[in-house]
Amino acid sequence: MMKRIAGMAWFDADDYEAFRLLLPDRLWHDTYDEWLANAHETMKHLAKRRVSVAKAPVRTTSFIAWCEKTGREPASELLAEFALDFVKNRDKHRRR
Repeated sequence: MMKRIAGMAWFDADDYEAFRLLLPDRLWHDTYDEWLANAHETMKHLAKRRVSVAKAPVRTTSFIAWCEKTGREPASELLAEFALDFVKNRDKHRRR
């Protein structure tokens, strides 16, 4: 059975609070450390289901630029699309 790949927006500690301010409608963990622990648990959970998670590094500046490039306002639901876009583009570069 082939493994599936999922992209996960991966925040940096020094940019986490900026994301909380940028996307206040999202349900955020109170601290970066709480988010990080949960992200690792999510990865373990998905691995048990044969889903490989690709960490999509995201900074507020790159996310805002990506949203502008795609003609949309920054929104919580776009983080998953940003991560998927990262995975697709990463895989394109690997095939070359």
